[in-house]
Amino acid sequence: MDIDHLSYSSISTYQRCPRKWKFRYLEKIPTISSAPLAFGGAFHNTIEDFIVEGGDLLDHWEERWMEKTQEDDVQFDAEEDEALYQQGVEMFQSPSIREGLSKIKPLWIGDTPMVEQKVSLEVENVPVPVIGYVDIITDDNLPGDFKTSSRKWGESKAQKEIQPLFYLAALDQAGIELPEWTFRHYVFTKRKYEFQNLESRFNDRQQEWLFQMIQNVWRGIENEVFFENPMSDWACSEKFCEYWSLCRGKYA
Repeated sequence: MDIDHLSYSSISTYQRCPRKWKFRYLEKIPTISSAPLAFGGAFHNTIEDFIVEGGDLLDHWEERWMEKTQEDDVQFDAEEDEALYQQGVEMFQSPSIREGLSKIKPLWIGDTPMVEQKVSLEVENVPVPVIGYVDIITDDNLPGDFKTSSRKWGESKAQKEIQPLFYLAALDQAGIELPEWTFRHYVFTKRKYEFQNLESRFNDRQQEWLFQMIQNVWRGIENEVFFENPMSDWACSEKFCEYWSLCRGKYA
């Protein structure tokens, strides 16, 4: 089996639909990315540019958005392209978002900002590492993630997020000090253009659960258990699954 690592994204994909995991990570069937997904990537890159380099937010946004529109694996149309670009402009003009971004300061180690840092987690009985990239470690040693969202998050949603556990466990294995196993979520809302800074905390027992979950996912992959998503939810649809025509869509 040609799999040299896992990631949070691949693990969550397997949990939702093992057949989709097979299409994407084993058979490596190429797909076209959606324009909204490209928006998230360009927004994310703009934040990192501004935090590290300073300068004008809108200049960074225009440059990053133009890069995305030139990529071959993203499907755009002119009307959608312009609408998404304007939404980004309005978000980066928002006083709430501008004020929030001005307070995010990365930790610097020498000349290197701790932004988009690769981490690797080793799990017993799983022969490949779980690899990921922490969006930022701030100057108070707290790791964090940048998220765009259609609406505001509540404290409970931040605490239920599983992805931070991957990052925290990997950083812990690397010997990096983690104040109270705390993780920050920097949320940028796409409706009212608001900024949120939320924290979630984890413990050793949750880390134990994480390792068991990863082991179970690997066991399924190793034994070639690739069944279809049995749920009638939003993810199993022509709109949200790029492999719909190869699976359930064939029988629709």
